[in-house]
Amino acid sequence: MIHIQLLLSCGMLISFATSGYNLLSIVLSTASVLVSYTYLYLFTGHRKMINPEVPGYKWYLMALIFQAISSVGTFVLAYMMATHSFHQHTYLASVYFFLHFQYNGWFLFGIIGSTLYFFYSQFKVTVSDHRAFLLLSISVFPAFGLSILWMDLPAYLYLTVIAFVILQSIGIILLLLSFWNLKPIILPKLPPIVKWGSIFGGSAYGIKFAMQLASVIPALSHLAFGFRPVVIAYLHLVLLAATSVILLTLLLGQNWLKNNQWTISGFAVLLLGIFLNEAGLGAQGIASFDYIVIPGINLYLFAVSCLILLSLIIINLAQYIKTQSKS
Repeated sequence: MIHIQLLLSCGMLISFATSGYNLLSIVLSTASVLVSYTYLYLFTGHRKMINPEVPGYKWYLMALIFQAISSVGTFVLAYMMATHSFHQHTYLASVYFFLHFQYNGWFLFGIIGSTLYFFYSQFKVTVSDHRAFLLLSISVFPAFGLSILWMDLPAYLYLTVIAFVILQSIGIILLLLSFWNLKPIILPKLPPIVKWGSIFGGSAYGIKFAMQLASVIPALSHLAFGFRPVVIAYLHLVLLAATSVILLTLLLGQNWLKNNQWTISGFAVLLLGIFLNEAGLGAQGIASFDYIVIPGINLYLFAVSCLILLSLIIINLAQYIKTQSKS
């Protein structure tokens, strides 16, 4: 199953990079969605073998459910492609529907679940997360309205979106406060590389939710969605700076990746590359507000992308290098 998902991911990487949302890309992404349904089926089908009281269980379950829900956007795109019935608003809403439930559902709930399980498995501590889980779960659907504010929603829908975005922010704050209370127990036991990764990824998520909360202001929302560099910077912030960094940090924290000097160096280069990438995209986005083109920005972003690729090569090679582990 994992190998099939990996092959489909490689196929989507090539097809989306070369042709965008063409027929092949839609077919591959649809096949990937069907595989995700299988994961959900297996997870729920084997619930008797999994202790639902283990920290992270309910977050994982909701993550898989939201991943399945996100596929509605993919199927709408596939239908439009098959019937050649292209509607700009429907197309954009479908893309944002998929991204919203991936980023604010699948990714976020999966990261939180993995973090809670990490605390439990490594330090035998649990987090009081019931209120946070409830607030975040009920907020995901209404918060989708943030992605379609450009459709000029009626006032009552707009106010509903604001209310649930505020509830979502409260849920995140409650969860962070629970994490903060564990600081004296966990922080002294974490290797430096895990501490830096946690700070970097956590800060990225903090910026993400601050931007999300600010986007309830219609003028800011129209401004953000009206400029492609801003959208790309936001997507990279969530996918690279937050999700990817925290996942790697958790792998390092559980010693699923070797914590040697080469890994540390590669991870440091990765953090630098992601920071430079966000800085470049952010500068490009701000400049685009006044329709200013930054000279050489494309070459800069290409060079930074190469730096990120180099860091990943170093991290992968480090897993085969025999060196003395560092704590």
